[in-house]
Amino acid sequence: MREPVVVGIPSSAWAEPVARRLAEHGPTVLTDVPALIARTLREGGLSAALLAPSDYARDSSAYRIIPEAAVSSAGPSGAIRLYFSSRARTITRLAANPSSSCEIILARILLAEEFDSAPQIIPHPGPLGAMLETAEAALVVGGSSSGTGEPAAESLDLIEAWQELTDLPFVYGIWCAYERALPEAEARRIQAAHREAQAEAEGLPEASPEASAALYQYSAQSLQEESVREFLHYAYYHGILPDVPELEYYPFGVSDRSR
Repeated sequence: MREPVVVGIPSSAWAEPVARRLAEHGPTVLTDVPALIARTLREGGLSAALLAPSDYARDSSAYRIIPEAAVSSAGPSGAIRLYFSSRARTITRLAANPSSSCEIILARILLAEEFDSAPQIIPHPGPLGAMLETAEAALVVGGSSSGTGEPAAESLDLIEAWQELTDLPFVYGIWCAYERALPEAEARRIQAAHREAQAEAEGLPEASPEASAALYQYSAQSLQEESVREFLHYAYYHGILPDVPELEYYPFGVSDRSR
């Protein structure tokens, strides 16, 4: 008897439309924080998972990417924001929730590029005011400053900054699986869930309560692929990754791609 198919998706707003679609018609869906999803896939507890590009890079030799199934966004969104202390002259410390590993790498890249800064990372879950008491900058993920009620600090939208640097969207997640560990039918369901999530986001009125979903792109293969490559190259250039991994794709109906 074939093992049940279980896939992992981060418990993040950007992944929710895909998780909902898969839960309705596809495999069993496990949601958790990104680090635990990545670890569970690495240990063989999942058939596939929606991973941050940095998590793919750590085990790229073992994984294959499901094409046409990624999540990205571009332009100002407030989803990933860097706040600065008004007292700061230089940025030597960055406070961040350690569970936001890919966002921390994005912040490190942009701080190096924009401010020639390589700060020490200070693990801190928030709120914003407390983070800025311990560091000159604070990384906030999820479009909220943790409800501190304090005056807004000077800030930088990191999605917008990434787009200005690269002219590309920022990719939150790509689908990864061990080679031939995922049945083709399930991979097709994952692709279909992304197409449905994209159609849903495009159909939302801008003034609707759900309009934040329209910030995300679920099916933009060429731009998403190019952005992942740029992210991995920048992370390597700034000493965050030991090398630049190839993007290897799942072997089903995939046309030849230039490396």
